[in-house]
Amino acid sequence: MPTTRYLAAARTVAKTLSTVLDQRTATDATMIRRWLLTENNERVWLFGVLDEQRLASLLPYTSQQTLHHLSTALHGKPVLISNTTGLRYAVLLTNPPQMPKSAVFPGLVRGQVVLGVSLYETAIQTTWQSLGHMLVTGKNGSGKSTFNRLLAYQALAEGHRLLLADPHGTSFPMLAEHPALFVPISQDGAEALALTQRALGECRNRSDLFRQMPGYPEDLEEYNRLVTRSGGEPLPRLVLILDEFNGLADEEPQLIQTCKILGREGRKFGVNLIFSTHDLTLQEIGRVRNQVRTVVAFHTDASSSVLKTLGVEAAKEIVYRRPGLAFTNRWGLVQTYFLDKQVLIDRAPSALLTEQEQQLVQQAISETQGQMSIPTLVGWGMSAWQARSLVEDWEQRGWLKKDPQRKNARFITPDLAEIAANTQAAQTLSNTSNTFIGGKS
Repeated sequence: MPTTRYLAAARTVAKTLSTVLDQRTATDATMIRRWLLTENNERVWLFGVLDEQRLASLLPYTSQQTLHHLSTALHGKPVLISNTTGLRYAVLLTNPPQMPKSAVFPGLVRGQVVLGVSLYETAIQTTWQSLGHMLVTGKNGSGKSTFNRLLAYQALAEGHRLLLADPHGTSFPMLAEHPALFVPISQDGAEALALTQRALGECRNRSDLFRQMPGYPEDLEEYNRLVTRSGGEPLPRLVLILDEFNGLADEEPQLIQTCKILGREGRKFGVNLIFSTHDLTLQEIGRVRNQVRTVVAFHTDASSSVLKTLGVEAAKEIVYRRPGLAFTNRWGLVQTYFLDKQVLIDRAPSALLTEQEQQLVQQAISETQGQMSIPTLVGWGMSAWQARSLVEDWEQRGWLKKDPQRKNARFITPDLAEIAANTQAAQTLSNTSNTFIGGKS
């Protein structure tokens, strides 16, 4: 058995923990009814299973003070609480896992934002809606700009519209002429204010559209589902990245108040605000902090009190020579993915498809005159669930449209055909193309 060589260490740990529990006035070692030595993913754990039926109160055994005393007795080895299959103490006997020194961007995941890998090499990904507004902080060279470009790349690949503030002109120069820009890239505080005001105005426009939509949608995803069912045009998500936010706010103090309003109203209407700064103080961030859901802190000189307020106090321990390593308020320590800026320079996408999706588009154009239905996709090897998800997703993006003259069947639009052919498709905010591929519209 692979765990055999850890038996001696396990007995020592079990004896130490039992001694500590007996020495404390509110705990009793006999409440550990058995010890389990297990191996999982090449890591060996010792579990002390507590007898919950006999415990008058869980608090004396699970408090942070108790866990600290147990850990101290083990010379700092962490003692964790596990409650997956009953309340247990958990002690890792093998060497603790190490964060990878780098993590290369693995590629796009449709409908998801991929951020990096966790301590146990678990991929961290979420939706734009769940990601919410973000605060990204870190000193020069910590990986902050690379991370911002990673977000921008994925936003473009999803067909979202970008609003960028880049006062130094070093983060996003390759996107200066990109058709997915909602407005030109801002270079100073006044332009950043105009940018956020434009986004706020778009929120007001979308508010009117939401009120006019039967079903009264509560967010962008629901609106797009309803509008595509009625044959209307879906709305793209707006992603704002305000690089060097503190400096912009110093130049234009009104920017903070506008961002505060936009942060409050924008999430419902499909807006993601990303505040990026190397100089993290609560003077500027404090007034928008309540709007921020996700905090990503790279190596920083910010005070412990500021980081604690943001839920990322451990970022203070990140060393300078670990670019891309960050502490988050939601996933703990994360090695963020590295995306070479040359990828954006060579191919700044308006939208990207996987190789399989490109083949599906070309197959539909050549074999079904551009029609794409769930039964057709199932006949080509997809499961019914996959086919339905793909069709609904593409319909909401404006890539498939129903043709009333052909029994309301869904057909590929020119936008999707152009994307599949790896060409730049100029996109407008309303994505107004209503024609069909194949036959008469």
